[in-house]
Amino acid sequence: MYDKTIEDAQEKEWVFEMLVGKGGVVLEPLKKYMLAADSISWPLRLLDKIVDAQDKGKRIDVIVEILERHEPGYERDPTKKIQLLTHLGSLKHARVPSLVIPYLEDMDEGVRYAGLETLIRQGDEAAARAQLLDLFAKEGSLRLRIRIADGFAELGWSVADRRADIEKVLPETFQIEARGADVRIKKKAGAKE
Repeated sequence: MYDKTIEDAQEKEWVFEMLVGKGGVVLEPLKKYMLAADSISWPLRLLDKIVDAQDKGKRIDVIVEILERHEPGYERDPTKKIQLLTHLGSLKHARVPSLVIPYLEDMDEGVRYAGLETLIRQGDEAAARAQLLDLFAKEGSLRLRIRIADGFAELGWSVADRRADIEKVLPETFQIEARGADVRIKKKAGAKE
């Protein structure tokens, strides 16, 4: 952690590179810091550098250890949850959807958004489709519904079994396109991004 009076990006990068150079010996102090810190974006970057890129499972184990202290629900400052969920989105791994799905029920809209964004980035339709459609049908936030609709349109995921629920709350920039049993969300032609 650096004193807020130090704003020199080069100094932060130097410290970061020195810690990377230490390798795996940094892992335990890093975990201890991540458990106590309010913001962990730099430590998550460091975790990626010191744990072998081929061993995503080990990186996920560290993140799980921290997530266990930040369960879904009310938290005065959800910054750490958002950072953890966002970071999981960059780790394509079969374990990620099951870790993220409970956070779709979080009280904080930012946490729910980070969770759904991570699930969309994972692209695992079997693991996430039903939960995202459940969230879509009951979510009050237009921003979240737009992102889910956009994700389904990008990925080409079907909404066939939930068509009626989805049409009721579909944002106006999207439409349902049906070809027999194949029912998908499409962005309307000319709709603004």
